[in-house]
Amino acid sequence: MASFTDYSRFVVDAIKSGTRPSESTLDQEVLRTALALSSSYLVTDTSTNPDPNAGSRTWFVGLNQLVDLLVALHAREELEIETLNAASKALCCFFSVDVCTEVNCLF
Repeated sequence: MASFTDYSRFVVDAIKSGTRPSESTLDQEVLRTALALSSSYLVTDTSTNPDPNAGSRTWFVGLNQLVDLLVALHAREELEIETLNAASKALCCFFSVDVCTEVNCLF
């Protein structure tokens, strides 16, 4: 049986593993890792899934989950600069390569 990747499932599992319930906090290193892997998951979700549209959706859902977490952490004034930098780098690769090279992803 062929297997395929699912970024949305990966994000949920990663966030669960990085959550400290006793402190109600999230280990943002886990969030940064999930962001760093987003471009790889875009490729694998769309290429290993029998339905490329379904693969695109799983990736998009996962990325949206991460963005929602970034917004929530910012609202709670808990967003670390390293996490913001990781998000900038991860999202930069989905835009023009020329622009990213010019501004070096802002950081």
